[in-house]
Amino acid sequence: MVELDVFGRPGGSGYRVGQRIEEGWVTPGGSSVVRTAGEGFDIGKDVWREGARAKDNERGKGTWKGKKGTVQGKGKDKASVGPLDGLSASDTLLQISAPPHKSTSELRILLGNSASRLKPNSSVHTTRKVASTGDLSLADINESIPNSLALEKAKSRTRVEVDIVLESGTCVQGGWLKGNVNIHVRKNPNKKQNTPILLSKAKVRVVGYEAIPWGNTRCTFYQCTALLSHVAPAWQDVLASPLDKEGWAEAKEGIHVLPFALFLPADGSCGIAKGTLNVHSGVALRYFAMASLRLKDPQTSAESVTHFYRSCEIWPRLSATNLSPAPRPLVSEAAKNVFMGGNGKVRLSATMHRLHWVAGQRCVVHLRVVNESKKTVKGAAIELERTTTVFKPIGGPKGNPDPDPDACETTTMRKIIAASVLVMGQKCTKGHASAKGWWTGVRPGETADFSHHIVVPTDALSVARVRLLEVEHTLNISVSTGGLSSDVEVTLPIRIISFLSLDP
Repeated sequence: MVELDVFGRPGGSGYRVGQRIEEGWVTPGGSSVVRTAGEGFDIGKDVWREGARAKDNERGKGTWKGKKGTVQGKGKDKASVGPLDGLSASDTLLQISAPPHKSTSELRILLGNSASRLKPNSSVHTTRKVASTGDLSLADINESIPNSLALEKAKSRTRVEVDIVLESGTCVQGGWLKGNVNIHVRKNPNKKQNTPILLSKAKVRVVGYEAIPWGNTRCTFYQCTALLSHVAPAWQDVLASPLDKEGWAEAKEGIHVLPFALFLPADGSCGIAKGTLNVHSGVALRYFAMASLRLKDPQTSAESVTHFYRSCEIWPRLSATNLSPAPRPLVSEAAKNVFMGGNGKVRLSATMHRLHWVAGQRCVVHLRVVNESKKTVKGAAIELERTTTVFKPIGGPKGNPDPDPDACETTTMRKIIAASVLVMGQKCTKGHASAKGWWTGVRPGETADFSHHIVVPTDALSVARVRLLEVEHTLNISVSTGGLSSDVEVTLPIRIISFLSLDP
């Protein structure tokens, strides 16, 4: 912040660098005593207090409201924290809001290569933050200290192994992801030092990420995380001692099977799931369920992480009202002269009664053709076109650790994924009780109303952009008089959803 410099030199700006509000820490003006979130204090005539919303408390966020505005930040534990206790390790392996370059690095380390094999002796990097003391002399000191945690799965010998087994590989937001977490705690290989291993921060998480082939870039857009002690009632059976002040407890040796049930909220608090998608080469939406534990050697105080993941599918929960008729139908019109058709035009109008359609469903389009030309309209066609837009992040210049997260290069790929053609049937002829086809075209000077349909592919899915990927679909509707004549064409938008989102 900026404050008045009452002791400044004449001719100066009259301002100086003031104290800062660190995340979760608030220092009243003119004081050097650090107070934690949840306490009220006076600033002039304004009284600021922490908001008491349940959601903010659950997510570890605080909101301070006053006459002059609102300040939001990440809160700390309700217990009082002193200035010397400002070191707190990051409690997550993945950050949903991380920029693409950081998210890519995190996922590469945790997921391994294409065969899920980890690099030997690999580790994950977290940060420890030092709480601000309000001292102006420390204003330019970097308050983040890097911290590295070894991956147990990347070691040749591991003391604790974890596995996650799912009850089902598919889940919809608003439902429960169920399964078992299997933990194998081995004995100390050094029989002379039969010290127990310490466990902490056992978690189950579901992560969704986008993937594009350029630089094998990946970006996390969905993450639902819960402590294993909250979703697995049998977690206490793994511990041989109560938790200490830092949250560590001794582990019981043996194999432990812990049933769990993780609720996936549908309110968007963990992000919005989009379903699975595999288009082109390397362009995909993927999900995985992961179990992880923090380990600590009581003799060396060395910390590490053991984890294991399995692929799954997470779909958004949608209301059936998406299939209701829209207040106004979708309409697209066009008129065009045809080859050797005279001065008259062929007018085409296409109408759909809603925007959303289910993958695998028959999509119906109502057509109206006004033929003012001298030629007969002999055919109609509907094509479903998929447009995939990839947003390739652009890294910042060398030496800049924080490139612009919005800077990107776009690549657009279009492909016809389905088509349906309607051909003019035979005319009524003498001596025949029927004829081939149900549509007889549109003769010169006539106006015809009819319907045509196209079957949406079962694996089609429309995806709104989050960071790296966007998938859109359009219907190209056309009528033709045949021969060398060009088609009269219109375009309608369409959103394709999965039936799982409507009826899980």
